[in-house]
Amino acid sequence: MDDEEDLGQSGDEDEGPLTMFRPSKLEYTYVLFSVPNIDPVLREVLRVLAPGGKFYFLEHIAEFDLVKHGLRKKIQNVLDRVCVWYFIFNGCHLSRDTLAHIERTGFSSVDAQKYHAPVSSIIFDVDSPCVQGIAVK
Repeated sequence: MDDEEDLGQSGDEDEGPLTMFRPSKLEYTYVLFSVPNIDPVLREVLRVLAPGGKFYFLEHIAEFDLVKHGLRKKIQNVLDRVCVWYFIFNGCHLSRDTLAHIERTGFSSVDAQKYHAPVSSIIFDVDSPCVQGIAVK
């Protein structure tokens, strides 16, 4: 069984495990960075939301300010490539551009802000770039 079958996707918007229940809002907080393939997950979010429904998200992401933090981006790429962060932190992908995935899913609008979250230790500095926003079906 592949990921799309697990999510109940069949290509028909009226099929799948959540056909009877169409939530007006869904919230994912620090979920998508650890999903192996986020595109099927986002398609399922879009599928199950009620028309006009809102998808609220907060995720840490790949570094976006390469002028100020280019070294951080390089460190993220290395940690992802050698799978260190992935294994220590339960599948976390530091260099994923989650917002780009959300924007190309097919929502009618996406309003998002990127920022650098405060971190408790220099070790977690690679994890400070974040995005939060709302995508509307």
